[in-house]
Amino acid sequence: MVEENETVGTDTGKPIEVVGAAIVRDGKVLCARRGNGKSLAGYWEFPGGKVKPGESRREALRREIEEELLCEVTIADEVCTSIQRYDFGTVQLTTFICHLESGTPRLTEHQEIRWERPEDMPSLYWAPADVEAVQLISVMNLDRKQGSTMTDASESPLDNVTSELIEHVPGATSSVLEDVMSGLIKRRPDAPGIYAPRLIANHPGNTMGDVIGEELENADSFDMSVAFVSAEAVKSLFEDFKSSAERSGSAQRSRLITSTKNHFNTPAAFWDLLRLKHVTGVDVRIWNGGTDRSAHSGAQGQPFHPKGYVFARHLEDGSPTTICMSAVPT
Repeated sequence: MVEENETVGTDTGKPIEVVGAAIVRDGKVLCARRGNGKSLAGYWEFPGGKVKPGESRREALRREIEEELLCEVTIADEVCTSIQRYDFGTVQLTTFICHLESGTPRLTEHQEIRWERPEDMPSLYWAPADVEAVQLISVMNLDRKQGSTMTDASESPLDNVTSELIEHVPGATSSVLEDVMSGLIKRRPDAPGIYAPRLIANHPGNTMGDVIGEELENADSFDMSVAFVSAEAVKSLFEDFKSSAERSGSAQRSRLITSTKNHFNTPAAFWDLLRLKHVTGVDVRIWNGGTDRSAHSGAQGQPFHPKGYVFARHLEDGSPTTICMSAVPT
């Protein structure tokens, strides 16, 4: 997508803008493996390339796919924008869901392309800049009509989905589900209004890190389940974890679980998690479903991809309450 000999952003310059296409066909996503002799050779990525001066991101993506795969695509929803610093500069990658419009993808730059189910994508070794998009797409339902991965506004999610969830989710109530769906998916004036869902858009001042820090200030205990952890994230929240443990004195009731899935977590991240455990007393656990003999036999080899955060605390009147968050809609 971007090579070392190209002029790219530096630590003091503007990041180079790059676009990538998650091309969908029959519910599967096209994954491309970088060729030998290129930077990050052998890693998987979404095809795409640089945005030229005067081009919009969608225009650039359409051009790049025509040049790179010799086919045409319809560009649908934007998945995310991630920033990754490499030895040769800083890349800002925006990934889009796309659908084949005409032609068949052919190899011109990559050594291999394959179609993968979204849930199987994290098993590949992805270029760092693509990891965030892979995480998000791996939990999407792509078996929908061409052009969008979002819920069709003409559908009635509250009428059809809510009753189904209430039936299958233990402890679910119509007030919780209707308020969440009304607040985040499709506004409904007759929703109960008991709960106030909040969308964390990862914009400055409203990132997951900001909100986790806020909740740690008031939580008596917490449970966090995250498939991927960065050393930078642990470091940025370390003092919040420490202050929470010192204030509540209940860190032994707080737990954090992550995994070794696909080696996305670096040794530095595990080292910082170990330090977090020793300093704060948080019960840190690592899911290794492929080899962990202590795991339930039915879970052996299963992928680990939850992103849930539960904070427990008491209100001023002494009554208990729980704050629940998820990094992506599931």
